[in-house]
Amino acid sequence: MQKIIVKVCVCSNCVMAGAIDIISSIESLKKIKTPLGYSIKITPTSCPKNLSHDLNSPVVWVNDDMMENATTQTVMAKILADQQA
Repeated sequence: MQKIIVKVCVCSNCVMAGAIDIISSIESLKKIKTPLGYSIKITPTSCPKNLSHDLNSPVVWVNDDMMENATTQTVMAKILADQQA
């Protein structure tokens, strides 16, 4: 089974910018059967120290691809695209 690994920054700036909503949406996606035997793993993390939180929050990585100013829609689209790749 192949995994899609999603890391979501949970520092205070990212949480205030919507990181918890993104995690909740991914959790709901996990309940739906994914095609081709994929599984989704969510890992809370923190942002790199050199990243400006004021401009880039929330930050999410999907299979090591960093997404700044992430939204639920952009993260979900990336997860679904990675499942089809």
